[in-house]
Amino acid sequence: MSIINKFTDFKAMLFNTVKKTSKNIENDDEMLKLMNKCAKVLNDMAERQVPENNKFRKVFVAFDIPKTRNEALISISHDEIEPKNFRNVAVQVHNINSDKFYSKYIFKGTKNEVMNFIADTNNHKNILDTAMVLSKRVEEDYF
Repeated sequence: MSIINKFTDFKAMLFNTVKKTSKNIENDDEMLKLMNKCAKVLNDMAERQVPENNKFRKVFVAFDIPKTRNEALISISHDEIEPKNFRNVAVQVHNINSDKFYSKYIFKGTKNEVMNFIADTNNHKNILDTAMVLSKRVEEDYF
């Protein structure tokens, strides 16, 4: 097995762990624990896959929003205006039966600034709140 296949299997394992965990969440404390896990996974992926400069393929972590049929993605992508220097952190939410989604950019900075933003537990509540607001918009639009 090549090193690429091992990394892909590891990434899939982390992704599936986060997705399975999110289905059984009952309260806000559990959501914050999930967000901590998502942040760790996203930071690990960004460390390996996000270059300091230029364009790259978006990296993300996804989780199901409890008591809905919505999925949230927290992603890091290159800035469209200045891809050489800046990266964006975005929250996206969509209904699993639709390809229409709502999104919001929540941070812009260098690779290190973005990774520090994601790792800072003080920002996790803001990220979750953004996901919940977008989820409500998806529910209103979908139903």
